[in-house]
Amino acid sequence: MRYAQIIMGLKDSGKSTYCKLMAKYAESKGRKMRIVNLDPSPGELVYDHPIADIREVVKTNEAEEGENSTQSSASGFELALGYILDNPDWLFGSIGELKDGDYILFDCPGESQYYIHSKSMKVFAAMLVVKSFRTCGVFVRDGRMGLNGYNFIGSCLTPLTSYINLSIPHVGLMMKIDLLTDDDKSKLQLFINSDIKDVLRYENSRYKNFQCDGQPELAKLCSSAVAILEGHSMVRKKYYALDIKDEESFKGFLDIVDDLLGIILEED
Repeated sequence: MRYAQIIMGLKDSGKSTYCKLMAKYAESKGRKMRIVNLDPSPGELVYDHPIADIREVVKTNEAEEGENSTQSSASGFELALGYILDNPDWLFGSIGELKDGDYILFDCPGESQYYIHSKSMKVFAAMLVVKSFRTCGVFVRDGRMGLNGYNFIGSCLTPLTSYINLSIPHVGLMMKIDLLTDDDKSKLQLFINSDIKDVLRYENSRYKNFQCDGQPELAKLCSSAVAILEGHSMVRKKYYALDIKDEESFKGFLDIVDDLLGIILEED
C-alpha cells in the first residue's frame, strides 16, 4: 500500500512550509516522504528537489497573474490539473517505480475553489486511489485567521466542502502558530477543543453589550454554518494547531494522519 497527502488551502497559509518540515520530521524518525509540486506559479520553492514539479510542463509568469491578466493563477492550476489527467505518465514517471510504503506529499496552490468545486481535482484524487494510494486531504489555514470565533467557524466549512467534493478523509491544520502569543495560542486551542456551538455562543456574547454593523447578519450566517458542521462533527473535530518549533506537535499531527490512512507502525 502507498500513501499520499493532498496539501490544500489558501494562498500563503503555510502549505509548502508544512511539506518541507513534515518531510524533514519524518526523515528524522526513519520515514521517507517525498514532495510533488503542483503549483504552476513562478517563484522559489521553500523545499529542495521535489520529485516532480508541474512548472516543468505548465508555464505561467508574473504578467499572467497580474490584475490585467488574461490567465489567472487559478486558470494556471486548471491547466496543471488538465495536463496531469491527460498525461498521468508524466507524473508517475517523475515519481518513479511505485513500491509499497511510498509516501507522497502533493503540494497544491492556494486556490480553494478547486478543492471545493472542481471535478478535475476529484478525478485526480480518484486517480491516486486507482494507483493504490491511501489518500487524505490536509487543509491548511493561517492560525492567525482563526482567533475570531466567526472566522474560526468559517474556516471549518472549507475543509468540509472539500471533503464532500473529493470523497477522501480530511484533517484541518492551523499553521503559523509560532507567530501567536501564548494567550492567542490558548484561545485557538480552546476553539479547537470546544463544541462548535460554544464557539458561536462565545463570539455572540462579545457583542452582547454593544452594536456592531453587520454583526447580527454575520451571527445568523454562522448559526447556519454551525448547523451544517454539527451534522459532520467528525470532519470538524479533526483540526490541529501545528507549532513548527515543537517536535511533539509534529508527532501529534502525524499520529492523526497515520490514523486516517490506517498506518500502523511497529514499536521500537
